[in-house]
Amino acid sequence: MFQKLKWSWALMGVTFVIGAVALTLIDPNTQVAVHWNSAGEIDDTASPAFAFFIIPFVQFLTVGIFSSLKFLEPRQKNLQQSGKAIQAIAGALTGLLLVVQAMIIGQAMGLEFTRLNMLFGGMGIMLAVVGNYFGKLRSSFFIGIRTPWTLSSESVWQQTHRLAGKLFMLAGVLLFAASLILEKQHLSAAMLIVVLPAALIPAIYSWFLYRQEQAAEHKLGQKTDQPEA
Repeated sequence: MFQKLKWSWALMGVTFVIGAVALTLIDPNTQVAVHWNSAGEIDDTASPAFAFFIIPFVQFLTVGIFSSLKFLEPRQKNLQQSGKAIQAIAGALTGLLLVVQAMIIGQAMGLEFTRLNMLFGGMGIMLAVVGNYFGKLRSSFFIGIRTPWTLSSESVWQQTHRLAGKLFMLAGVLLFAASLILEKQHLSAAMLIVVLPAALIPAIYSWFLYRQEQAAEHKLGQKTDQPEA
């Protein structure tokens, strides 16, 4: 799994190098923005050493967890069949964190391109990529829409993730479009409007699918138990 995630590790390396280079170019006493509120206003700062290396550390943890699935995931066969999807999802998350790194460093350097819209645009791309690969995920305890109903039925898992994939792709496209059109103070509300349904609808849908499956099995069982005339 470590080798299969080589592009994610490479993105982490790029993020680390960018942070290391930026650290040599900025006054160590500078307070760097590391968090923004829902209106896009800076509400937390940190030293350059912390600000420029916290994102590579988060990337390391993220990709490390993905790489450890071969030891953690009980459904190893499904994990192997989900290899390409896992690589894409890990790469999308790592890439989004690289965007965050660029935004933090760009703002510290006073570059104009690093608006909050850049972050939401990156989130939109990440959601679209994840959605594109959701339908290729097999049942897993660590990745995907993990409700009691999807984990109990492979059929429910597959149908739920096909729907979730379409909704995540749509949410990603809408969020990316919003990042190009809306002012920064409206982006958080836009994200909730498009992302929450994409996350909640598949979970509810999985419950309905499971109920239908159980009802069909119960009906079939009753027919089987009936004595022949």
